Amino acid sequence: MGEAVYLYDPGAFLIHQVTVPIMAADESYALQPDGSFLMTAEYSPGYPNDTAGYGAFLASITVEDGAIVINEIMADPLTGMRDEDGELSDWIELYNTTSEPVSLKNLALSDSERRPLKWRFPEDAVIPANGYYVVFCSGKDRRTGGGGIPHTNFRISAEHETIVLSDSMGRLKDRVTIDNLAEDTSWGRDEWGNYAPVKMPTPGLPNNLQGRQQADLNLRAMNPSRVIISEVMASNDSTPVIDTSTFVDWVELYNDSDVAVDLSSWGFSDNLGRARKWQFPPGTMIQPR
Repeated sequence: MGEAVYLYDPGAFLIHQVTVPIMAADESYALQPDGSFLMTAEYSPGYPNDTAGYGAFLASITVEDGAIVINEIMADPLTGMRDEDGELSDWIELYNTTSEPVSLKNLALSDSERRPLKWRFPEDAVIPANGYYVVFCSGKDRRTGGGGIPHTNFRISAEHETIVLSDSMGRLKDRVTIDNLAEDTSWGRDEWGNYAPVKMPTPGLPNNLQGRQQADLNLRAMNPSRVIISEVMASNDSTPVIDTSTFVDWVELYNDSDVAVDLSSWGFSDNLGRARKWQFPPGTMIQPR
């Protein structure tokens, strides 16, 4: 015989007990209409203990293969959206390839193929039709976060990582591997299903020109000063720069606000890893538009 399970009321009075026989894998011991118990492979947690209940349970946890895909992965952000703590975080974006909203409550994400159910989506998580769903991969393990974006219990390594999307039974739905991904560069899926590095990451947006343009606008919206780079000249060999006859490369800034902005000690660089490679001199001001 197997083990016994017991049910007690709040007063510790034994209400029911069941002695469970030795069973094969993926079998349950189910109460029948006549009051007896039967070993069955048609398990149905949360549904009637019959064939119809088994079918309903399977339908509740089944997501059509290819319906939800891993669309974009960011492993080492230096810019972009921040979480509710004001911190940059790794993130994963899913895409719904169907024309119907899909519940994510029976799906899980993981950075380990051996532990596919490492992090489960919140019960109320829904991805809209032909839409996107972004998850912070911060290791903070929060069901909800800033802007309604949850946090997984793992982070992503840009050096090498395999991300898996599985159903609640651990069955693989999608898998994407990143390798030696550059800083502030995501690994994105295009409209034809091919993956490539994305220099302008597009969380919550399509990985195309339209998405990149909107992502740029979103980044600008995060800039309270409203000072932006408006023009760049590279390989200048014919146009004299202001107050000099020397042909040099140059960058133009534009102040899109209504007030002058002090640029003293602001940084300017051609390297995301060195934010202040060059600093503006004290007293540098840029006038409003």
